[in-house]
Amino acid sequence: MTSPYRQAVQAVMAPARRQVFGESVTITPFGGDPVAAVMPFSSAYTREEPGMDGVPIQTTSPAAGPTDIVYLAGLGVTVSADPETRTRLAYGGTDYDVDEVRPDGFGSVMLILAEV
Repeated sequence: MTSPYRQAVQAVMAPARRQVFGESVTITPFGGDPVAAVMPFSSAYTREEPGMDGVPIQTTSPAAGPTDIVYLAGLGVTVSADPETRTRLAYGGTDYDVDEVRPDGFGSVMLILAEV
């Protein structure tokens, strides 16, 4: 359970993070219309995942976020990484499919992307 303090800090910080670090992107939900949004974007987001032998493996991929789910809901966007209903994101003239949606437990998600 997230503490009320953490929820309050998240509510204050999320809009500020978008304003300072945000980039203009276009999100197109499966079967929906494109929606303009502002969120942090990284073309080389590094994440660490456990390997087969337990040794961590670092991978790099494009990513958008973290962005709060309330902001996305306010835009009318439900993000999906399901291959049959995948959301598409466009940034800087390049299209990306949402490959993975990683919630952070505080009301935000990181969108792991794959270039189309």
